[in-house]
Amino acid sequence: MNNKKFTAMIGMLGISVMLAGCSSGADTVLASGEELGEELKEEKIAVKSVEDRTEKSSEKPSNQELEEDEVEDIVVSKETAKEDLEKLATEIAEEAEKLEEPQVEETKEEQVVEEQEDTANLEAEQAAAEKAEAEKLAAEQAAAEKAEAEKLAAEQAAAEKAEAEKLAAEQAAAEKAEADRIAAEQAAAEAVVSKSLSDLYIGMIMTDEIIAGLGTPTQQYTAPSCHGSGTDTIYIYPNFGLNIYENDGSKLYIIELYNANVSTPQGAKVGMSKAEIISIYGSSYDEFGTIISYTTGGQRYDFTLDGNGIVTFIEIF
Repeated sequence: MNNKKFTAMIGMLGISVMLAGCSSGADTVLASGEELGEELKEEKIAVKSVEDRTEKSSEKPSNQELEEDEVEDIVVSKETAKEDLEKLATEIAEEAEKLEEPQVEETKEEQVVEEQEDTANLEAEQAAAEKAEAEKLAAEQAAAEKAEAEKLAAEQAAAEKAEAEKLAAEQAAAEKAEADRIAAEQAAAEAVVSKSLSDLYIGMIMTDEIIAGLGTPTQQYTAPSCHGSGTDTIYIYPNFGLNIYENDGSKLYIIELYNANVSTPQGAKVGMSKAEIISIYGSSYDEFGTIISYTTGGQRYDFTLDGNGIVTFIEIF
């Protein structure tokens, strides 16, 4: 092997070492390259020694031949050096291939990891977006349900309040009407007629003291009761008459007015026209022949009219 070939192989070795140094296992390759370089240097020295010896041998006189063993050693040394260089070159190439394979595999693994990370990030973003949307929809639904519930509660409260106010008003009106009715009945009962009969009312118990207070009647007699089974005591006074039902605790049940000296609590009296009576009690009355009848304050008022429509007799019961 000449120096040029040897130098070329050393150059190839250096390039291989440099390429290997660029990989992820650069330190390991450089170390291996240094060891291989040392071996190549030793081989170079051995080859150079052989070549020097060969050149020296060639400088001897042509008639002087090298010993047979020495020549054989030189040939063997050259062949050995050549084989060693080829072996080293092969080892370097194999080492470089071994170093490249893990790098390629590592690159693929990194790509897979990156793809997995990207997929995981996308899934996380999608999950976060879905969660945010779900929370938004849930919040909107909760707000709508709350608003609807508040609306229904307000409507129900308003309806209940209106119903309560209505019932209270109706009850108040009913109580007032009842109170007015009782007051009217009491007022009518306390004074069915004015003047001397102001203390009398239909349904009152006529004690001896009350009867004595009315003065001496012009007539007093008993007769079968028109109010029920039993007997009535009839008291006739100058201006009015009283019928008392004795079987019910001497209860006053009829008052009769004979003239204009006495009147009903509303002011009606004997001698008035039908039109005047209507102006006092209204046009809602019952008519039985010559009698027009009103019911007011829980009592009945019958007015007997003559042919000219003038009141001649008033009966309260």
